[in-house]
Amino acid sequence: MKTLACFALILFFLAAMENVMAADTSSATTPSMKRGSRGSALLNRSTLQKYATRIQDGTITPDELKDYIEKGGAVDQASTYDAWKNFNVGGNNMPLLFFFLDNPPPYQPQKNLNRLDAVRLLLSAGAKPNPALIWACRRDDLEAVRMLLAAKADPNVVLPDDSDGHSVPPLGITSSTAVAESLAAAGARLDFYDRDEGSLTTIQTRRGNIEMVRWLMGHGVPSPMNDTPPLSAKDVEGYLLAQTEDIQRREEQLKSLRGNDFENQKSLTSAINEAKRKAEGYRQLIELLNTSR
Repeated sequence: MKTLACFALILFFLAAMENVMAADTSSATTPSMKRGSRGSALLNRSTLQKYATRIQDGTITPDELKDYIEKGGAVDQASTYDAWKNFNVGGNNMPLLFFFLDNPPPYQPQKNLNRLDAVRLLLSAGAKPNPALIWACRRDDLEAVRMLLAAKADPNVVLPDDSDGHSVPPLGITSSTAVAESLAAAGARLDFYDRDEGSLTTIQTRRGNIEMVRWLMGHGVPSPMNDTPPLSAKDVEGYLLAQTEDIQRREEQLKSLRGNDFENQKSLTSAINEAKRKAEGYRQLIELLNTSR
């Protein structure tokens, strides 16, 4: 009996020692595992931020974009990453797809991949098409609009568009009749009316988009003069005057720039050309409204 008791005691002692050693091993390895996990997370975030910067400056490659997605990079809002904190385009609502649309200077075109392939890849990864549709319509990016509509973007989506927060649907944003045809074919409504913005013809008249006003009226949307409240040729003359003054102000700014300030020269030249386009639209709209009384 004493022998059995001693043998049992020895077994108990050995089991206890094994538990102590296991606990020591666990406590020794746990911090190392945590450090490895945290290090991996930091490395992953650093990689995502690197890719974010390359998307912004137009140098990301197809493989890097795929890796960005596989590592869990945000496919909707670009502002998720520090690289975009000071990139002032649409605030926090700017879609990542924006960087692969047909954007004007100073935004960088993608140099290392086909932008529409990138749009297709982001959509397949779960990017929401509706916010990007607003941006694509602002840029009259017909190919992207068609792709986004094929991905079930809502042709009647209403999101904040202007810097002052005005919200209008894609047909009130685009200045391209080809884009308008695609939107209409996808089910865009022509009878949109907003208490502050008015009808689509009124919205497009304010924007100086003469071709869109003609297109809308040709598709049965009433003249802005029949809107509530009506928009007259005299109102558009006021828009033209303000636009002309804006062109003069920007041209003076352009003259005052130093010869090597290429980025601001490019940006101002682009703004002046857009203002002149809008001014010419207002001139033609005044004639249209005067002859359609």
